[in-house]
Amino acid sequence: MANGSWYSASTWSGGVVPTFLDRVTIDAAHTVHIASAGLPAHPTIAVNRLTVNGTLITDDTPGYPDYVALAADRFTVNMGGRILGRDGTGTDPGASITFGGLTRFVFVNDGLVAAGGGLCGGNLGFIGADLSNPSVTNSFSSSGTCSGGQEGGSVTVRVREITITNGLIHGGDSSGVCCPGSVNMHAETLFVVSDGVLRGGSGPTSCGGGRVSLRTGTTGVLTVGSSAELIAGSVGGVSTCVQTWAGTQFILGTITGSACIDPPDVRISDTATMMGEVIEIGGANVSITDLFNPGQIQATQSLRIFVNPGGILDLRGLPEGDDWLIAPQATIYADTILLDPGVTLDEIISPATPVVLPGQPYVQVCLTPTDASYAVANGFDIAIPYQATNCGSATSSFTVTRSGPAIWLGNPGATTQSLAPGAEITGNIRVTVPSDPGETQAQVTLSVTATNGAAASTTLTFVVPKGPELCPADWNDDGVSNSTDVSDFINDWFTDQTKGTTVTDFNDDGVSNSTDVSDFINAWFTDIIGPCGG
Repeated sequence: MANGSWYSASTWSGGVVPTFLDRVTIDAAHTVHIASAGLPAHPTIAVNRLTVNGTLITDDTPGYPDYVALAADRFTVNMGGRILGRDGTGTDPGASITFGGLTRFVFVNDGLVAAGGGLCGGNLGFIGADLSNPSVTNSFSSSGTCSGGQEGGSVTVRVREITITNGLIHGGDSSGVCCPGSVNMHAETLFVVSDGVLRGGSGPTSCGGGRVSLRTGTTGVLTVGSSAELIAGSVGGVSTCVQTWAGTQFILGTITGSACIDPPDVRISDTATMMGEVIEIGGANVSITDLFNPGQIQATQSLRIFVNPGGILDLRGLPEGDDWLIAPQATIYADTILLDPGVTLDEIISPATPVVLPGQPYVQVCLTPTDASYAVANGFDIAIPYQATNCGSATSSFTVTRSGPAIWLGNPGATTQSLAPGAEITGNIRVTVPSDPGETQAQVTLSVTATNGAAASTTLTFVVPKGPELCPADWNDDGVSNSTDVSDFINDWFTDQTKGTTVTDFNDDGVSNSTDVSDFINAWFTDIIGPCGG
């Protein structure tokens, strides 16, 4: 094979562009580009299996909006292999990548998978709700890091089953006024984090990012192993939330940052560790038993435990005299509390005596995507899937509304549905990008409210990047292409030859040579007979 475009037959050893029947390998010495200029802005590539030993990267031509969908039964990124979204430059957002499956979904990564950074970091998505046995293993994916505009990229995974071993999954960090990226993962039936780290992005601005959200379906099981770490991002110096919801969950690992733990039944025991500003635990029944060491659950601000009316809070196996749960303010909502004989609450919870109130359901709504940005093209339609889940412990009526510029959003409408705990509303946020080039950006807000008081919202920013240069041979950027540009280009080209630099790499092939001079002169002649001439 050779370096080149995915869509070019000359790139591939067989002389044919791969199809969904093929098993594709990108060799260590080669780089393959997706979505080059002039090809589909939002391509989908489907193959049987994809193995990356070299580099697979989205369009490296600034100004072309792109997010790429890759579909395969199995993705393997070996050591030294890379799947990368293009970094944005200037007002151009970084590229996003979505991975999906054909009949099943396995993703094994010992290399690097990263969405593009830039004004808006790109997003990484792993989608396969109807797939049989998806798994994610080894050193995993980091999303794009924002460098001064909107937000770091997020990681979104929705599959039937997830197993993470030795995983590193994190949302993009941000800077300036950016929002950090989140980690949103949903496994319908089985979610196992045996070891590794899941971390939300961090940044200086408080804008809803940085969360780690793990969920299953109503009958699903979530297990956080003793070697696993769930770390909320830090936003403006304050930790965001680690949010989990499952039919049943077993927490043995470490949670750092504010925690919102709420399946129908919660079991926290053994090596489980929770540390953060605010810790909230809720369920039909809650069990915090047989912890190994005092202080495994510590909240620097407040601890609240919610148990549904008629449910049981089990605190047995925590001997008196040790501070098993530490919080300056603790509130327990439970009708029935089980303790070892002779043990009282203030002997296992300190420093404040907890306030005990009647049982009360936990109120929570999970919403994906979180705040995000998308590169789009004038005249295109785009549909962003959303999922609103009742992550509380009581049935409630949920209403989803959309708001934004009418010319982009059309008739926004509203959706209302009664949701039991763990049930969800799914749909698409559909946007039509105006054909008027003057319309360069719009924000659409998705809001969810519930009659039980739960609420959440997310803001999606759609950006039309600056397109290719109107006058590519205007070398000195004075607005016209004339003889001065030729002189300036030639002078810079001779400087490149002397110093070994590539300022005049006009055709972006990585070197500055005579071909760049020819390409520039051709572009200059095209410019001067058109509106760029002066």
